[in-house]
Amino acid sequence: MNIFFAATLSLLPSRLKLPLLRLMGMKIGTKVKIGFGTLLMCPEVVIEDGAYVGHFCILRAKSLRLGKRAKIHNMVRVNAFSVVMKSQSTIYSQNQIAGDCEDKRSTIHLGVASSILQHCYVNLARPVYLGRNVGVGGGSYLFTHGLWLSKLDGFPVAYGEITVEDDVWLPWGCFVMPGITIGTRSIVGACSVITKNIPPGVLVAGVPAKIIREKSTIDLNSDERAKILMDISESLAAKNGAVVRIECSLQRDLHYIDERLVLVLHKNFGAVFTDDSALNVVFDVLDHDQASRMPAWSLKDYTSSPHKLFSPSILDWMSQAAAVGARFYPIDEDYS
Repeated sequence: MNIFFAATLSLLPSRLKLPLLRLMGMKIGTKVKIGFGTLLMCPEVVIEDGAYVGHFCILRAKSLRLGKRAKIHNMVRVNAFSVVMKSQSTIYSQNQIAGDCEDKRSTIHLGVASSILQHCYVNLARPVYLGRNVGVGGGSYLFTHGLWLSKLDGFPVAYGEITVEDDVWLPWGCFVMPGITIGTRSIVGACSVITKNIPPGVLVAGVPAKIIREKSTIDLNSDERAKILMDISESLAAKNGAVVRIECSLQRDLHYIDERLVLVLHKNFGAVFTDDSALNVVFDVLDHDQASRMPAWSLKDYTSSPHKLFSPSILDWMSQAAAVGARFYPIDEDYS
């Protein structure tokens, strides 16, 4: 797209801008917003329902694909051959994704519910792949190349893609070197420098990062997980100045907030859902037939009913659950 035309479009409100972009052949869903002053210079654009692009962004790529409810916040600069952001993924404000629009190796992929927090720099001399539910803390640097002095004189020069597998947490101020793979369910300590591959499921920290614990998680039984759900409901009620009441039995726990049923935890396998106004939570995998008719969420793999089945009160509860890292993955969305 011509930069002068893109600049003109950037000054229009979203309700006028989106129809023009659709007329130009861009595939844009419903409830999409693109902020003021954002330059969208991408020949191929697919933006799914509920996605959001903030103000004063510069997005340059051959291909840009934003999944459902994906978000790019304010003042983000992207220069890449291709950008793929899956459902619920987020690039927060004032991030720079620096690559080359003409180099097919210059790609970035954010999996479902993955986030890059503020003030990060991501270099795309080679591909960067973030899996599902990856958190990159603010002020972090991901470099797929390292060079300055001449390799012909024997100085070190490195190129290599970065792969961060599912359910990984990099807190603030981390530095990831070229050619690194971080295994699923691993945690990196803040301000660490990652110079070697990290195996799955460990806790690492330091400069350079080393394994300090062989297991990144602790094992929780069903009672402990049920208690966490209670804590979430109590925290939501306290936040809203409401009264919480929780009724517990061998079959299920009922969570009421201001006498409104918001959550039912089914403790037995094969439970039948009977309330379509509350979130039905199960320990096992979801029955997709039930989940397509009533709001439900699995603690086994965090799949859920389609987003459209969630009432405002359920979405409020899930938003509060996010404070302890909870995620939900609707069964009608593409997570490949």
